[in-house]
Amino acid sequence: NKIKRKNIFKNKNYNSFEGLLISLLDDFMPTCFLENFDDIKTFVQNNIIVKNPKTIWTSNEFNTNLFFNYYVALVISKKTKYIIGQHGSAYGAVRDQFDTNEERISDRFITWGWKQNKKHAPIGIFSQLGKKNITNKVKEKKIKNIVLINTNKPHNGYFWDVQKQFLRNLNDQIIFLKNLNFSLFEKVIVRIHHADQKYLNFYASKYKSLNKKIIIDDGTKKIEEYLNEETFIVFSYLSTGFFELASRNFYCMFFDSQSRSIYQSKFNKKLNELKKNNIFFENGEDISNYINSLSKENSLNLNCYHFKKKVYRFIKDYANLKKVSFNKILRLLNH
Repeated sequence: NKIKRKNIFKNKNYNSFEGLLISLLDDFMPTCFLENFDDIKTFVQNNIIVKNPKTIWTSNEFNTNLFFNYYVALVISKKTKYIIGQHGSAYGAVRDQFDTNEERISDRFITWGWKQNKKHAPIGIFSQLGKKNITNKVKEKKIKNIVLINTNKPHNGYFWDVQKQFLRNLNDQIIFLKNLNFSLFEKVIVRIHHADQKYLNFYASKYKSLNKKIIIDDGTKKIEEYLNEETFIVFSYLSTGFFELASRNFYCMFFDSQSRSIYQSKFNKKLNELKKNNIFFENGEDISNYINSLSKENSLNLNCYHFKKKVYRFIKDYANLKKVSFNKILRLLNH
């Protein structure tokens, strides 16, 4: 609606950069906040299932669900308690996800173990609640298979060059695979993110050109099927998956070539501990060299006995499974 948009701001005389941004709102304000706002309002009001909930808890709907967000705005004005749970490993770790909007607007923000202010409720990594804790049955695992977990191809809805970051990560994975001693494994598997099905041929051409032995997993297979005594998992980025498996004591490693300056200082100290214990590596070449160095007589045996000790301080703050309980969650919801 050009007439509506033309009249958002009457004064067009701006001299500052902030003024320029405000002037651009005429053209770039999302339709959901202008032309379609009344439609969202009408839909929500006509389809409310619970008019006055005592508590709302979500870990993802706050992000993109505009109908949900309008509903929340409507009911919290009537004293409904709003709880948001941590979604992903960047919270408490990455500088760009410090004191986020979702942390500010919620009454309580559930974290996986860390706490930075009074709103934070360090309940633990609740996504793993009810899943079996993996204890290594043997001191040493004889590895037959290795799985490389790939990051997903990002969308362009960011203000920095995420495609460049993605390609750098992909190149690091290729270096890892080129440097890896394939003779140590019966199967070398690259697991594609489940959201990247349409790029499957692209990935297959990249990886299989390195070695025909590489098997492409399209990401639809459950990760639980890899959690056995013969398989070793390597994450090619600081994945939520690493946090989840480490919290359950499954021996795994990760590498991340991004600048360490993107991380919060306390988290960086934890990364230093993981690096010292050969769990975290800053590039694909270093981690493949380390894995190759563990081989004896052309076979790979991993000592799992000390993994729990090596990651204990990290998971205590960032992937704590011991803290999680239904009773704690219920108390938080009912408080």
